[in-house]
Amino acid sequence: MNGLKALVRGAIPPDVPSILELNRLGYEEGDLLLCKEDEIRALIGCGFVAVHEEKVIGCLFVRIYASVLNGRVVDNGGRWCEIRTFYVLPEFRRMGVGSDLIGSGVQFARRQGIETVMTVTRKPEVFGRFGFSERLRPGQQILYLSLKSRE
Repeated sequence: MNGLKALVRGAIPPDVPSILELNRLGYEEGDLLLCKEDEIRALIGCGFVAVHEEKVIGCLFVRIYASVLNGRVVDNGGRWCEIRTFYVLPEFRRMGVGSDLIGSGVQFARRQGIETVMTVTRKPEVFGRFGFSERLRPGQQILYLSLKSRE
């Protein structure tokens, strides 16, 4: 990590303002969807932050998906999740911080019994080092629908 001493730990409620700022920066760079505070708070138990000299310099969340049946959330058996809201401050990139965050997220998913981890990214090479690929299981497809008006 080029001598950088960064600690990756579970996110806690006092981290929310820093995470929101990282999310805003990632949104401005075009890498993240903008999250609201209540979204971050809802995922805090599935989040990780990288801290350097008491400053939050990166974040990542694991969103475990469940099904809804008759208006009630039904656990999907913990089979798949999404890594999202992944961001590292530019001055701390290429120092292993992002890799440490992704590794923590993947380990968390593994401990939860997740079978498939997915992410949406403009930087597939970062995730490729962890075994992420564009391959789908036989019979699976990814479909997109743009609701943006065609003016």
